[in-house]
Amino acid sequence: MKTRIVILIGCLFLLNSCFLKSLQAFYVEEATLYSEDFLGDWTDNKKGTWKISSFVSVYEKEFPTFNKSLTDEEKEIYDRYKKAYVIEHVEKGNEATFLSMLFTINGKLFADFTPFYPEFENENKLLQQHVISTHSVAKVERLPDNRIQFKWLDESKIEDLLIDEKLHIQHEKMGADEDIVLTATSEELYAFLEKFEAANEAAIWGSSDQITLTPLTTKP
Repeated sequence: MKTRIVILIGCLFLLNSCFLKSLQAFYVEEATLYSEDFLGDWTDNKKGTWKISSFVSVYEKEFPTFNKSLTDEEKEIYDRYKKAYVIEHVEKGNEATFLSMLFTINGKLFADFTPFYPEFENENKLLQQHVISTHSVAKVERLPDNRIQFKWLDESKIEDLLIDEKLHIQHEKMGADEDIVLTATSEELYAFLEKFEAANEAAIWGSSDQITLTPLTTKP
């Protein structure tokens, strides 16, 4: 596909970071929302650029006759992600594309990210078979001057809670670095976030990897 549609947030532009990842989305359908305030072109505090489009606009551009030509499975994907965003991120000349879904917990805003891996036409086929798209979650804050800040869930803080047995949630340690990957269901992940938000546990959200977006253009 010419347009790299995401089918997200780990996030390729944060490979050196230690944010928490999950096999399942962090949101439940009834908590999701869509706001046009996030559409447009942005720059961030790490000199990266972001182009945020609605999933619907990207999908319909790619498939202008989708109501007639898509299979039942493709229409199901459309319905599942019709409130999502496609994020095209560029940092130091490196491009990555993500699917992001906004959702709320007790009136607070969060974003689930998952990366989209385009077709690896020139990549090692064995490598392709080992790639899995995981989810990450960021707390979203609206700042003055229409800026937006993302703070990702900090893996090291969650690991401390697991070691101290202050948190019980299904997880595995994966890869040579033994990264923690949550294996709980989306319902369990949402309940976990809900519990910590109710306890006002601000420390679980990383500060070193926070991203602040400043708008370049916006769309009505």
